[in-house]
Amino acid sequence: MLGTLILAALLAVQASTDADGLDRVLVDASLERRAIGAPVFEGDRVRFLSARGESSLPIDGGVIAIADASGVAPEPRGAWVELIDGQRIVGSPPLPGDADARRPGSEDTLAWSSPLLGELALPIEAVQRVVLDDSATAAPLDELADVLVYVNGDVVRGIVEEIGDEVVVDIDGMVDRVPLAYLTSFSLANPPRPPRGTRVWLADGSVVQVDRLRSLADGVRLDPSEAMLARDTQPPPPLRPGEVLAVAFESGNVVPLVRLGLPEIEAVGGRRWAPPPRAGDADRALLGAPAIEISGPTEASWTVPADARRLSLRVRLRPDGRTWGDCLVRVSVDGMAEGASVVRLWGERPEADFVVDLPGGTPRTLRLAIEAGERGTIQDRVLLDGLVLTGG
Repeated sequence: MLGTLILAALLAVQASTDADGLDRVLVDASLERRAIGAPVFEGDRVRFLSARGESSLPIDGGVIAIADASGVAPEPRGAWVELIDGQRIVGSPPLPGDADARRPGSEDTLAWSSPLLGELALPIEAVQRVVLDDSATAAPLDELADVLVYVNGDVVRGIVEEIGDEVVVDIDGMVDRVPLAYLTSFSLANPPRPPRGTRVWLADGSVVQVDRLRSLADGVRLDPSEAMLARDTQPPPPLRPGEVLAVAFESGNVVPLVRLGLPEIEAVGGRRWAPPPRAGDADRALLGAPAIEISGPTEASWTVPADARRLSLRVRLRPDGRTWGDCLVRVSVDGMAEGASVVRLWGERPEADFVVDLPGGTPRTLRLAIEAGERGTIQDRVLLDGLVLTGG
């Protein structure tokens, strides 16, 4: 048998979440999910409540991620900075004339004030885009030039030399000083970099890389990575537990399923055509793992890389389709009937979890078939998300 599939219905997990306040989902090193509550970060371990009582796991080799059970990341509002590795810090530039923001050497940094993280100095070489007005279209990214978008809609390309109360920009050899108040956004032609380290999703829409999380008596303290340097000696107050929505611990060998791309779709059950799959917005999904929507009856297939060792898949009926939605979901590897797992999704059991073990060594084909259930094909729209464990 090429792959081993483990199937666990999530109805019991959902019930315990609703009844006992287990409002977080923990993904362990085997990619299996469990409902937990009240996580406490204690150095190299995480302590939490579960349906079985209090438990703990080591962070290194024990926990992949912890996230709010909704899975929804809040949309940032107002102003924010995007970094080249995907971090986002909601806040605002310092007030004009802030002496600390203009200290010597600040031409190499962008001063930024975050309500949750405090006063920061971001290396300009790490900045991808600065959004100053969320009601306007954000500056496009350009590999060859920095881009400034003015409040009147004008778009100018040049080379940004300094960022402070004003943006100093070289436009075709002419240096201009543009007050921040004249801009809605600007982007820098810094090359992107893959994310790394432990990443945290915050309630204001920020996504930040941290060196460590520590639970204190009055909240959770974040130690931001070196890419975010504090501009003063006073750290911000600890975050309230509810302000930390998700944590993806440093684990470069785990990626969201959507990184494999959208699946190939084939109509089944007598259909001549199947709607194409649609992926949600990764920025609106905790852990960067948006759901892929697939309408049944259909069969979806992905090519899984040779270094993949395990996949974790969550399937669920769309919330607005649980009155009449009723379907069978069948998961197999390389089309092998042996070892395939099947579950029925319907209003009373709308979610299920699959864990797929793979031998590795060669690319595999993961297939997910959605077949008509007892109520036919009405509202058989399935949301799918998951994680892929790769490496040795």
